[in-house]
This record gives sequence, C-alpha cells and structure tokens, in this order.
Amino acid sequence: MFFAAGPVEQAVTNHRAGFVPAPEKEFFFGYGSYERTLDQLEKAVQAHPFIAGDRFTAADIYIGSHIGWGLGLQTLPPRKAFLDKDEELIAQAAAARAA
Repeated sequence: MFFAAGPVEQAVTNHRAGFVPAPEKEFFFGYGSYERTLDQLEKAVQAHPFIAGDRFTAADIYIGSHIGWGLGLQTLPPRKAFLDKDEELIAQAAAARAA
C-alpha cells in the first residue's frame, strides 16, 4: 500500500507534469524513474493472485484503485497486467456492494 501511496503516486504525478529527474539525481526521489516504478508495479500485480498473496485484502483495493484511476486518467499505460488487475477489482463482490 505504501508503494502506491508514495513512489507510484509521485512518479505518476511528476510524469504527468513533465518532470523527469536527471539519471544521476533519481536516487533522491522516492521512485527513481517513472518507467522503473511502473515495471515494479506490474511485477507486483502479476506475482500472486492478490497483492498480499492468496487472499483479497485492503491492499488490493488500494492498489487496484490507483491502477483504475491511472488508466482512467491515462497516467498509467494500458499494460495488460494493469488492465487485468482493474477488471479483477471490479469483479469483486465487495466492489459491487461498495458501488
């Protein structure tokens, strides 16, 4: 959850604003680069059936919400892993009840 709230959000916001840190200064930012942050997010959503392993948790809602928001605003590219995770969250019974 902290990865989405910190590095992902910062990387996406800076990218959308057109800010790209110089490679030698990436260390000073909590995400390094937009591309590497998205690569790590993609790995995280593909690693297990759910973010925290084998069961649906608040982390899935939080990460899934970030992904859905990013896809909707086009701040995240429509990578297959992101599209799949967005569909999985929408398909959860809890998401339907909340909507």
